[in-house]
Amino acid sequence: MAAAAGVNASTVSRALNSPDRVSALTRTKVQDAARELNYRANIGASKLRSGGPQAIGLVVSGVTEPAKAKMLSGIEDAAASHGCLVLVSDAHNSGDQEREAAQRLASVTDGVIFVEPTIPDDELQELARLKDTVIIHRDVPGIARVGKAPASGLADTVRYLTGLGHRSVTYVTAPLRNPAMADEVQSLDEQCVWSGVGLTKITAVGAGPDAGRRVARQVRATGCTAVVCASDLLAIGIMQELQAGGIDVPHEISVIGWGDIEGASLTTPPLSTVRPTGACTGRLAVDNLVELWRRHPPSANTCVPAPELIIRGSSGAPPRVQGER
Repeated sequence: MAAAAGVNASTVSRALNSPDRVSALTRTKVQDAARELNYRANIGASKLRSGGPQAIGLVVSGVTEPAKAKMLSGIEDAAASHGCLVLVSDAHNSGDQEREAAQRLASVTDGVIFVEPTIPDDELQELARLKDTVIIHRDVPGIARVGKAPASGLADTVRYLTGLGHRSVTYVTAPLRNPAMADEVQSLDEQCVWSGVGLTKITAVGAGPDAGRRVARQVRATGCTAVVCASDLLAIGIMQELQAGGIDVPHEISVIGWGDIEGASLTTPPLSTVRPTGACTGRLAVDNLVELWRRHPPSANTCVPAPELIIRGSSGAPPRVQGER
C-alpha cells in the first residue's frame, strides 16, 4: 500500500494509527490508497505482537440456555489463555438486535464471533471484510466456521433405544429457536424411519421443568416406551410428573434429556442425557479467530466432536422386553 500512496511504510503506519502525526495531504493519500486496495488494519495481530489485550465480541441469543452457557464458558477459557477479553451481547432471538449488536461490537473489538446468526449472508460477509469474524453453527461462504461433526447425538440415542427393544419414542421440544438442533432433529427422523421406530413429536409450552410437568400427560397418552427431550430441564419435569402419577422410570417409560446440566446426575433416578460439545466449540472458535489475527487462515469448516450419549438410571429396556427375560 505504501507504493500505491507514494510514501514509505512507516508513513503509512503513522497515517493509519496516528493520523495527527502526518500532513493532511499525506493522510488523504494513504486513506485513498487503503480504500482502493480494500485494506483493513489488523488490530488484533498488532496487539498480539505488542502483548496488549485483544477484545472479542460475541453475538449470541439465549446466553442463559445450558448449552449456550457451556459454549460461553469455552470461549472465555480460550480467550483467557490467549490474553483476550470477551464482550457479550444477547440478541434475544431478534435479527434486528443481532444486527445492532454486531455493529456495536465491531466498533469496539478486534474480532467478532457469531453463534447461529440469522442475519443474511451478505451482511455477515460485509462485516467480515471489516473485522475478523468466525461463525458457529452456520455456513457462510468466505467466513471461518466452527460446525458440528456429522455424527448425531439424537441418532445415537435412537440406536441405543432400539438396541434395548424400544419401538415407540416421543420427542419433546421447546418453542425456542435453535438452528443448531435442526440437523439433530432431521437425524432423529431418519434414524427412526431406518430402525422402524414409531415417532411422535410434542412441543412443550416453555423450556423448564414446569413445561415438562405440563406436557407429561400428553407424553403418557402416546403410549411410547421412551421419551427424548430437547433439554434436561424438560426431561426432569416430565420424569417428576410421571413419577408423581405412579409411573415407574425407567421400568415403564425411559426418559432421556439433552445438555448434561450440572444437576442431571442428581435426579432420582439419575438422568440419561446427551452431552453436547459446546465448550469445545467455543474454544475452537476463539482459536480460529486468533489464527485470523496471525494471518494463518483456519480451515473453512472446523468440526467439533460429536455429542455424547451419557447413559444413567432413567433409561432402560421397555416393559415388553423386561417381561421376556
